[in-house]
This record gives sequence, C-alpha cells and structure tokens, in this order.
Amino acid sequence: MTKLATGVIVLGLLLVAGCGGGGSSPNSPSQQPYTQTVTGSVGVFGTNSHSIGPAPRGGNMSITLTWSNSADLDLYLTNSGCSEFNVIATCQLFGSADGFVNPERVQRTVTSGESFRLFVDNNSTTLSVNYTLTIRIE
Repeated sequence: MTKLATGVIVLGLLLVAGCGGGGSSPNSPSQQPYTQTVTGSVGVFGTNSHSIGPAPRGGNMSITLTWSNSADLDLYLTNSGCSEFNVIATCQLFGSADGFVNPERVQRTVTSGESFRLFVDNNSTTLSVNYTLTIRIE
C-alpha cells in the first residue's frame, strides 16, 4: 500500500471517530436527574406547605410522600402563588394523591424555572405525623 493510500485511510478513520452526533452528552449536568428531599411534621388534622423551585431543569417531576405511622396523609401540588390550599381564587391544582396509601405520589411535566407549592394534609384526628417528601426531575 502506498503512503498516500495509508494517509487517506488514517484521515478517514480520524474523521469517522470525531463524528459523535453532536448535542449534549447524556452525562452533562443539564441531563442529570435532580433529587431533593424535604422533611416535615404535620399536626393532628393539620396542613403543611412547602415551596418547591424554581426547577433546576425540565423533565418529568415525581413527588413522593412517605411517613411511618397509620395516619392518612394526602399530597397536593399547586401553583406557587397558592398560600392556603382551600383558597380557590389563588390556587391551581396541578396534581393530587389523596388515597389511603403510603406512599402518595404526584407526577407532572415541568420546565426549567417553574415553581410550585406542595401541601401535605393530615386527615387523622388523633395522630401527628413526621414525613419525607422526595422530589425528582428526570
């Protein structure tokens, strides 16, 4: 094989190796899942709220509420301007989990920069509850 032919083959291999398809790497920071954990406590037949955001990235947001006793907790996701859950004029309900299960989960597609308010509602008339919220955006 001549030196010219060998040089053309090597050049071709280098060009093919350099073509990675472009775009962002699946391991770049903007593509990494985001996880935040929030703990709290809610009194007997009470409600607690938490501000969430702004979201550091867009994607599918999943919020999981867990607790350790037999109380019935419910989870509500609203707009960030909602200061009290039962105020219809200022609240948009984006998702809720109000069954008799533990954990409770709410999911929503979000864009980077969005903010929300979460409400944890304790339906027990006898038990206070410590809980954990896990917010994940993928």
